Amino acid sequence: MTDIPAFGIYEELHHLRLEEILRRHPELRSVFGKLDPEEEPSRYTAFVARVLEQALREESEPAVRLEIANRVIGLISGFRHHEHLADRALLPGPKPLLVEISPPHALSARYPSVKCGNLSRSW
Repeated sequence: MTDIPAFGIYEELHHLRLEEILRRHPELRSVFGKLDPEEEPSRYTAFVARVLEQALREESEPAVRLEIANRVIGLISGFRHHEHLADRALLPGPKPLLVEISPPHALSARYPSVKCGNLSRSW
């Protein structure tokens, strides 16, 4: 049983790989429960994030990683009522991470530099 942990597997979302593992090991007793609708967004997000991170780690080409991420964003923004998320597509470039925003010199006393770690990510 090298394809599953010896113990401690619980609260895993039911997915194709898990189903295949359980099918290969009929001696295992598995019990599935309902997922609270309030928990769905966070549970699905965590699951998809793990899958996406694995895919991106397995890809060595930065341009392909960017393409994968943008395809996911494109797929999401293609759903009705989610078109507004299309503007979250990542842009290519040698320095893709914004680390600071500084106002023009005339406004610098009024608006000091802001490190991006302090900005809200909801925009």
